[in-house]
Amino acid sequence: MTKDNLTVGFQFIGEKEKPVHVDKYIDCCGIREISGLSYHRGPRTAMKAFCSVYPESKSPNNPYSSNDSAFRYAVFSQINQAKYGERFAAYIRDNKLGDVIETTGKHVNPNSGNVLKVFVWTVDHTAVKQWLKKEMGTDAKTAAKEAKAKAESQGPRQAG
Repeated sequence: MTKDNLTVGFQFIGEKEKPVHVDKYIDCCGIREISGLSYHRGPRTAMKAFCSVYPESKSPNNPYSSNDSAFRYAVFSQINQAKYGERFAAYIRDNKLGDVIETTGKHVNPNSGNVLKVFVWTVDHTAVKQWLKKEMGTDAKTAAKEAKAKAESQGPRQAG
């Protein structure tokens, strides 16, 4: 059975069926997915983009509620030919922003045929917020206000 972004299957335990959910979107309060790393110039700009979603940032692009910053893990991936995931993981490690583990071997995504590598980051929120404060020379709230003011001063974006 499929409903929008949710596929429901069944796991057999003894004689009883229990539903198993396979989501296209992660719906666990302890895990977030970081996508779009390949769109950034480097890991530093990707980390700034990640920081813009913190509830404290009051960013208009913030998809999280004020109680949702306590997630523990963030997953991200890369196609093996590219290195943006490896560079992001190295940046996290170099700046002591948490632990990162990654898959090994060559695992082909059956959807695209690309070799895919997956990373799991144990986010150290305290370290990330300190990094943002140091990086931006300010706190997350002020940085978000400045970014919003800059965006508003540039006017509405034109459809491309």
